[in-house]
Amino acid sequence: MKTKHIGVFSLMAFVLTLIWLVLLIADMAQAGPMNTFAKVLEHLSTPNPILVISYINVAVLTVAAAMLFGLLYQYCRFYAEEWSVAAAVFVPVYAGLNLIVYLSQITVVPQLVELYRTGDSVAPGVLRQCIQLWPESAAAFANVLAYAVLGIPSMVYGIVLMRHAGSLRWAGGFLSTSGLASIIGLSGLVARVLPLTMATSVSGVLFLAALAFLSYGFLAGQDEVQFME
Repeated sequence: MKTKHIGVFSLMAFVLTLIWLVLLIADMAQAGPMNTFAKVLEHLSTPNPILVISYINVAVLTVAAAMLFGLLYQYCRFYAEEWSVAAAVFVPVYAGLNLIVYLSQITVVPQLVELYRTGDSVAPGVLRQCIQLWPESAAAFANVLAYAVLGIPSMVYGIVLMRHAGSLRWAGGFLSTSGLASIIGLSGLVARVLPLTMATSVSGVLFLAALAFLSYGFLAGQDEVQFME
């Protein structure tokens, strides 16, 4: 297979992730502390092009990441076919969950917020569950769940890549630990153990590092180096 395609999609996901981080920081600086639902609702009630662009960006990132993992499946199945096939099943689940969460924030949620502000029959409880920025919402949980689901193929493909040399070995190490961290983060959210929930953020940093090494490794043709036993 043309493994440079993996490098291209890794680089694409890397750039989109950096854009997301820049937009997130800009939005947080604009909004200020949002430690209450009222403040979150106030933030969403004003026109916010940064937030709209951010959610469009992460939706595109979700598609790019799903395509990257599809290519990683094709690559890793030559070394661990059964595990690679089993892991690939989880990628569409991740993509579906995240696309629903992200796209609903710029389509459904603004309409619900407007109806709520105009005194229409939108229950506050429904709104609380739909807003991803509110950490106690169902949307926020679905988002964390999506990354935990992606953690399974991340661990499988990461372990396969760890048996390579050079940058791909580092990529595999970061990818597998990223997957483990996202699962720990979900466990912390379910068990309501705050320190463990921070693992989700750690997972994102590790995934960004994995993308950097994946990009370099595959674009530089390091997949052609000797496979380590």
